[in-house]
Amino acid sequence: MNNPWKVICAFLGVFLAGAIFGGMVALRVSDGQEKMHHKSKGSFSSRLMKHYTERLELSPVQIGKIQPILAAADAELRELRVAGYKSTFAVAERMNQAVSAELSAEQRVKFDQFNREMRERWRDSQKNRGKESPDRKKAPPPPTKGGPPPPGR
Repeated sequence: MNNPWKVICAFLGVFLAGAIFGGMVALRVSDGQEKMHHKSKGSFSSRLMKHYTERLELSPVQIGKIQPILAAADAELRELRVAGYKSTFAVAERMNQAVSAELSAEQRVKFDQFNREMRERWRDSQKNRGKESPDRKKAPPPPTKGGPPPPGR
């Protein structure tokens, strides 16, 4: 290539694609953990309602008026998260198209392969979400009273 800026922009584009994709995966993983938490303890609005009721000593009339407010906010927040994911994917797709347009045919093949691998890794991470990884170390148990502290402390 005659122009080094094209190469720099291409590498920058690939780096940004990886960063955006990694961010999306991190959001999905954290959202999955949040969903698992929700399944075990109820929705955001019901948990918040419980806290309000306990801490503010709400009357039944107040509970009846506040509960729909929290449920509506919960639904609106859920819609915003979905819209955010859609917008993120759209930006990533436009970026990939723009980067691809700057690449040679040979580079485009490599770029497409790179993107396929990233999508496969993401799908695999979604399939394995919540499962214990064999190479992931479990956190040490809390120290027992009077016993030695766990290693590394």
